[in-house]
Amino acid sequence: MADAKLIATLSSLLGTLPGVKEKQLPNHTSFFTGKNIFVFTSRTSNRVILKLPKERIAALLKREWIVIEHPKPTDDKKEPSPSSNKPRPS
Repeated sequence: MADAKLIATLSSLLGTLPGVKEKQLPNHTSFFTGKNIFVFTSRTSNRVILKLPKERIAALLKREWIVIEHPKPTDDKKEPSPSSNKPRPS
């Protein structure tokens, strides 16, 4: 389950938005607008999962850099992505 500090931070940021409701579930916390979830915390780690509109995703993918943070850099070694096995161009 996500860290209480992470959940508190999300609550303070998202809870002030109009129409946003927070729901504590046994293993995670979800944030809703109406009946739709748009943010929830991971059940197994300190991750936040966001649902973004297709247009926003397309705009983000057009950028050159994406930052992904891990609490421990060694986490990257546990589950290599398929692209990490491809040879690098020389």
